[in-house]
Amino acid sequence: MEPIQLTGLASGFDWKTVIDQLIRIERIPQARLTIEKAEIATEISTLGDLETKLKALQVSLGDLKSSSIFYGRSTTLGNVDSTTLTASAANNTILGSYSFAISQLATATDRDGSVDVGTTISASADVSGVTLATMNTSTAVTAGTFMINGQQVTVATTDSLQDVFDAINTATSGAVTATYSSVTDKITLTGSGTISLGSPNDSSNFLNVVKLFGNGTSSVTSVSKLGAVNLNASITSSGLSTSITNVDGDGDGTFTINGVVIAFNVNNDSVGAIIQRINDSQAGAIVTYDSENDKFVIVNAETGSLGLTVSETVGGFLEALGLNSTATLNLGNNANFTVNGGGTLISTSNVLDAGSHGITGLSVTAKETGTEIVNVQSDSSGIREKIETFIEKYNAVQSFIEENTKITVEDSSVSTSILTDNREVDALERSLRTSVFNAVPALTGTIKRLHDLGIEFKSGSNELEIVEGTALDDALEQDPGAVSTIFTDATDGLVVGLDSYIENYVKDSGILDIQTDTLESRTKSLQTQIDSLETYIEFRKEALTLSFLRMENFQAEINGQLMILSQFL
Repeated sequence: MEPIQLTGLASGFDWKTVIDQLIRIERIPQARLTIEKAEIATEISTLGDLETKLKALQVSLGDLKSSSIFYGRSTTLGNVDSTTLTASAANNTILGSYSFAISQLATATDRDGSVDVGTTISASADVSGVTLATMNTSTAVTAGTFMINGQQVTVATTDSLQDVFDAINTATSGAVTATYSSVTDKITLTGSGTISLGSPNDSSNFLNVVKLFGNGTSSVTSVSKLGAVNLNASITSSGLSTSITNVDGDGDGTFTINGVVIAFNVNNDSVGAIIQRINDSQAGAIVTYDSENDKFVIVNAETGSLGLTVSETVGGFLEALGLNSTATLNLGNNANFTVNGGGTLISTSNVLDAGSHGITGLSVTAKETGTEIVNVQSDSSGIREKIETFIEKYNAVQSFIEENTKITVEDSSVSTSILTDNREVDALERSLRTSVFNAVPALTGTIKRLHDLGIEFKSGSNELEIVEGTALDDALEQDPGAVSTIFTDATDGLVVGLDSYIENYVKDSGILDIQTDTLESRTKSLQTQIDSLETYIEFRKEALTLSFLRMENFQAEINGQLMILSQFL
């Protein structure tokens, strides 16, 4: 902590104020350097913003590089409400109308498995040992209540099926009884009169799970077999009615679909996990389970009359799922169609592309059989949008340069901007203006430069605008080749010229990088000077303070001597 210094006690002179004023004068050069450093920081930031805008302009130029984008295409159908097909056309697709007559859609080959591959919910009519929680139905029973004949029946998942039957009998005072047949694997409700099932307030799904539906009759039976495969349990506990014996001592086995080997373990894997393994594999097939009919189906992932082969040793997994010897193989169909009344063409897919119909760039997706006209026409909306984006990015660069290089004269005073004296930036502004209106020598018609497309400079500005929208639209529609050449000519095109020139500014070690490096070097030099001046100023302040302190001490001694002399005299 700096000691407290009381000035002028001996001399009567406020020398500390004098020191502060002297130090303030000493700091004037340092303040100028600090201001210069701040201005350089602003210039560096401004050059960075300019580089960002130039790179955005480069991106918009990149979107105009390909000549094919000037030949945009769109499609319409003869019947706008058609459900027969949809169509799309890539750039450069030959213009015209094409009549597609779809006589057959492509379908996928499938293996339709046998039904009832799951066991019954009980091996006998005695269901006292079958709990709701362990019943192998397609959906688990939830605890709660349901209504029969207006009476509420309450069930818990720990109840046996016989407990539920007894609860139904009790709730209806014997008017409704329930029995189970292990032969049909169904439950039957028998009433002394008509039976009324369920209500909107039921909180248990018991009636739905056991497939009991209907009202107004004296007898209701499950609409189909109740037993189903539990996809989430291990294979051995899943409820499959056929045992899997083709496994080793650890329970490991394999099977093949479309030549791809799938491995499984009956103790650790669930049926659902194996289905997912098949669907995720390279077999190109999808397996699904129909719990209503208790059967599995394999379908080729691709449409067309393609084979669907399975292979395994007797006693395998697929056999237990009903997908091997007991399954029905249904070969898929190929799509059959004609174009403009020609011969029948064939495609394994319902997506009809050039490989099947020979029209490059045209893609038709068949939805149903029937005939539809596909019209391919020019579409300039996409390329116009890209041109408008280019103009927007070009204007952003030019307005930024103008704002940061302008000189303002007001009331006989002149003020400059941060980049006013930057010759490279001035050169960039001029070159951008010149480049966008150069003519392309390769063009000899009426369209040679942007001016011919209705694009001009805004009055008194370096910014562009589309002053004649119809001129641009007409050129894109009637002479896309000339418009493409203006932008994409390999030698004199606007894209290659501007991109190359801009690259000189924004590339690593380019013009802007060099300027920034120079400014940063200058900043470091200024900081060194500021630090040196600070050291000198602190030294100077300390020296002045010591000098005035000595003066005070001498003055105090003189004052003491004068006092003694005064007393003596």
